[in-house]
Amino acid sequence: MTARQLSTPNIHKIIGARIRLARTSKFLYQTTLAEEIGVSSSYLSKIESGDRVLSAALMCKIAIALGVSEASLNPYRSIDSWGTPQLPIRD
Repeated sequence: MTARQLSTPNIHKIIGARIRLARTSKFLYQTTLAEEIGVSSSYLSKIESGDRVLSAALMCKIAIALGVSEASLNPYRSIDSWGTPQLPIRD
């Protein structure tokens, strides 16, 4: 799958899924994380389902609250030697 094939909505779903995975692995409820980052639990639910776009500032707050790097939440975390984002390869 190339960068062009990965549409924007899919990127938001990937980020949301990574946030949910990080949150549940820490045994945190959505309400707990939502309070910690200053959003409603329904808004966090929409982020985790990929229905809302994250700002860089909110992604940073979430990463700090979960004790993970921002890069671990971002599907573009791998950069090649030319500075081009490398997406995960899926068959």
